[in-house]
Amino acid sequence: MTTKAKVNVYIAVLGIAAIYLLVHLYGMWDASLFAVFPIAVFLFLNSAAESTPVTLPQGLSVSVSFATIFASMLLFQPLEVGVLTGLGYLFSLGKERSLVKYAFNTSQLVLCSGLSALFLQRMGGVDLSNLGLRDFGILVITSSIYYLVNAVLVTIVVSIMHGEPPYVIFLSNISWSTPNFLCLAPLGLLVAIIFENIGVWGLLLFFIPLFLARHAFKSYMDMRQSFLDTIQSLTTAIDAKDAYTRGHSARVADYAEGIAKELGYTLKRLEILRYISLLHDAGKIGIKEHILNKPGRLDPEEYEEMQKHSALGGNIVKNVGMLAEGEKIVRHHHERFDGGGYPDGIKGEDIPEEARIICVADAFDAMTTDRPYRQAMMSEVAMEELTRCAGSQFDPRMVEAFIRAFPGIKLAEPQMQQAMAEAAAASEQTETPPMGVDSRK
Repeated sequence: MTTKAKVNVYIAVLGIAAIYLLVHLYGMWDASLFAVFPIAVFLFLNSAAESTPVTLPQGLSVSVSFATIFASMLLFQPLEVGVLTGLGYLFSLGKERSLVKYAFNTSQLVLCSGLSALFLQRMGGVDLSNLGLRDFGILVITSSIYYLVNAVLVTIVVSIMHGEPPYVIFLSNISWSTPNFLCLAPLGLLVAIIFENIGVWGLLLFFIPLFLARHAFKSYMDMRQSFLDTIQSLTTAIDAKDAYTRGHSARVADYAEGIAKELGYTLKRLEILRYISLLHDAGKIGIKEHILNKPGRLDPEEYEEMQKHSALGGNIVKNVGMLAEGEKIVRHHHERFDGGGYPDGIKGEDIPEEARIICVADAFDAMTTDRPYRQAMMSEVAMEELTRCAGSQFDPRMVEAFIRAFPGIKLAEPQMQQAMAEAAAASEQTETPPMGVDSRK
């Protein structure tokens, strides 16, 4: 079954489950308690909130709509909550939304809100005019049900789409979405209390600071994205200086991330490693182009000049506050496990672990892409070379982790995979020197 088919089947199951839940809630609905105007107000506010989401790192998004949804759970019947939540998304103004996306989000929102509201009703609701300890406990459980159901349903569909293990997707987004829910649940409680005591006008005034909070969160995410874009631009500038290593930094980052995942790195540590990997050759900015692009072997003076790039790169990275810890990693990514590397000749465990990871990733990419002084190796040959040099040039543990991780590593630039395959095929008849002979990289 194709990925698209799996996604469609999953969404169809969610749609059926959402309809079943609404039918079940309809059987519990008391028409005499239905009030059109309050629900219309919350529908409008929910649609407005859903129209202004903030994008998270993995392409997912969050909005301040949970505040209105949580408030509606405290004010309306479960059926009304499920319906206004689903319609709130359907009526929102979203860019580039497909029918599949509408179907998925509407279904999962109905399930999240409907199940949470049903639990709240079964617990007898809460007294907004006199909240006690039991009420707060119920509210915490109610918001947790919504959050967990939402997180699980979204994680599964993203896992299917990207072929990543569910726990990786879940953990990569939980750190970003959790603060949003923790902040919006109390705000949702305040929304309900204000609506009960002041009415619509008090509710509308309350949403001014709510959307200001959304703006502040978006500003933070935009600033983070600007930081990543700056790193990417610098990486492009570095690779552009060497015509033979275009895309090299991105591939090294992909390989390093694959090794680190195999070693069990936390997501935060993975993220930092990726940034540092992208900048591992930043020092090449200070190396003369005729040395970088020399078609033959470097003479001793040129090789000595080339060696300076790792120390120069470390000096560049240490001035980036978020990546200050990357100075030693970049500086030492050309150290050898046996102590014969540069710039400081340190060995073994004295070399930062991340530097040992990048060393393997860097060498593999260097071997499997064309260089001015030789053609690319087949990946199998490069793997054999890594294994041969494990314990001398490379940390054996990193080599073993790379070999295990390699089949599942997906390069950020798919076109590079084709280019590498073509280069490798062209080099089948070319004898390649051992990795230890030329240490240009």
